[in-house]
Amino acid sequence: RIRDLQEGLNHLIPQIEPYLDKVELIIVNNASSDGTKGWLDDLKKKFPWINILHNEKNVGFDGNTIRCIRASTGNYIAILSDDDRYVPGAIPKILATIAERDYSLIFLNYYGYYKDVNTRSVIVAPEVDVVFEKAHEIVQQPGVGHYSGYVYAGPQAREILEKVLRIREVKGKQHADEAIQVRSGIYNEVALRLTAGNKLPALFIGRRLMAAQIRNEYDACGIPPGKGKFDEIVTGLYEFYEELAQEGLLFHEDLKVHYLTALANVPKVTIQSVPYMSRDELRVISSKVRRIFGRERRVGLWLWILEHGHFRVVRICCLMIYQLGRRLIKLKYIFRSKKVA
Repeated sequence: RIRDLQEGLNHLIPQIEPYLDKVELIIVNNASSDGTKGWLDDLKKKFPWINILHNEKNVGFDGNTIRCIRASTGNYIAILSDDDRYVPGAIPKILATIAERDYSLIFLNYYGYYKDVNTRSVIVAPEVDVVFEKAHEIVQQPGVGHYSGYVYAGPQAREILEKVLRIREVKGKQHADEAIQVRSGIYNEVALRLTAGNKLPALFIGRRLMAAQIRNEYDACGIPPGKGKFDEIVTGLYEFYEELAQEGLLFHEDLKVHYLTALANVPKVTIQSVPYMSRDELRVISSKVRRIFGRERRVGLWLWILEHGHFRVVRICCLMIYQLGRRLIKLKYIFRSKKVA
């Protein structure tokens, strides 16, 4: 997506240049075949202070994230995709924030846009700053989770990244750099482990400092429906918090909060995902839902749908509800775009 990259860097570079003594810019080209390499090499000649790295092969989103974190040297790390934009004033605001106090994790509030970055199409969270003395509680804040909104404490993030890769290597019996699609994305797992048991607080900056392009009008976080969505939002994410509790990084009462959050997501994610899961995937997910939430009466209907989701009539009903929801929310976003613009 060379056009997105060009537009993004044309937007970002002028914001960074006044702060070259405090900010480093690293660009990792994930083996793009659309002329990105040549364009970036020319950009390096014009801006020699930019650190440009080229991957020999496409290592996926997580693999590229790993290289970005490893290449960083700063006290804080922020990772942007090619279609994310910092709004004017974002960088001085971030610098001023980290100069005032140390944080384990900072999350930048954002708005979503479809084509025009200046048109706010999706508003996720209110513009209110929130400090979380228990850092892990930041994940309960509306809007938190979009990868480009994270600003990690750099030294700790780099250390945790290597720990995560060692854990995945042992569990997956894979080379560490290849064991990267287990759950939630490496960016999210680093953020979650960074906040679990950390004495430093986390901060949600309410001012909308970032714009994220929305490519799926029904789901602002861009996770396609299916088994991966269940793992990302419900079963896999809760199992991850269970692991943190077993490691002593999360208290039981805090685990209960994450349990209730995952439970609340079961109905929506079930309707969205059943039409896109195979029979084997439905069997795996329904087994996990039964293990985790089986004692909850309110899960009975959704568990039945998961266990019978391989029947055509069930899949069609879920798909119709899902598509209706997409249309309604798209209309809402279009109305909101016109209203806010």
